Amino acid sequence: MINQGGNSLKLLPTCKALWRKQCIFKDEWFVNHLENIVKKTGPRYSPELNVQLPISEIFDGLSRNSDFYGSIRKKFGKLRKSFLRLQIQYQSTMTGYSP
Repeated sequence: MINQGGNSLKLLPTCKALWRKQCIFKDEWFVNHLENIVKKTGPRYSPELNVQLPISEIFDGLSRNSDFYGSIRKKFGKLRKSFLRLQIQYQSTMTGYSP
C-alpha cells in the first residue's frame, strides 16, 4: 500500500511481467519506483496556479459530475430569465401595456 497526501494505491499481489514463468518485476519494485518518482516530482499541483480551460467542461459533462449539473442549472436559469423577459416584452407589445 502506498500513501501519498491522503491518496492511497493498493497493489495487487500479482506479477507484472513474466519471463520463463518467473516474475521479472515484483510489487516491491513498483512500490519503490513509484515512491521514488513521487519524491522526484514533488508537489506539482497548487490551487493558486490552477488555470481553468474550456475543455474541462467537456470532461465534466462526460463524467456527469456536480460541476456539470451546476453549470446546466446556471445556464437554464439564465435561459429561463431571458425567456420570461422576452415573454413580458411580447405581451406588452401585443396589449400595448408596459409594466
